Amino acid sequence: MTSQDIQFFISSLKNLELLKSLTMLCLEFDYTIQITNENLSQLGQQIKSFPALKGLHLSFKACRMLNDQGVMKLLEGLSGLEDVQVNFEGCIKIKKFRKLKRLNQSQTKNNSLKV
Repeated sequence: MTSQDIQFFISSLKNLELLKSLTMLCLEFDYTIQITNENLSQLGQQIKSFPALKGLHLSFKACRMLNDQGVMKLLEGLSGLEDVQVNFEGCIKIKKFRKLKRLNQSQTKNNSLKV
């Protein structure tokens, strides 16, 4: 999967009317070498277009191009969600958020993290 494929997928999310009532979303991008920090930012922005969404589980195992800056961009779009789980295992450029596995409701609403 190329970076353009990922970008197309993320931008397509907002066009799917069925997803407007979605309450839980699980996405795995494990071992997707081409995923970038910009893709994380775009994903965070698209998540805001799901008004009913309460839970989000994301996995980015061994996505080696991601770094702390990309994680921060993703998290900016997750405020207000009640159940957020992310996995960055094997993402060697992520330092600050390496141990980040789960955010609780108050952390995502306030955009504060406990690492």
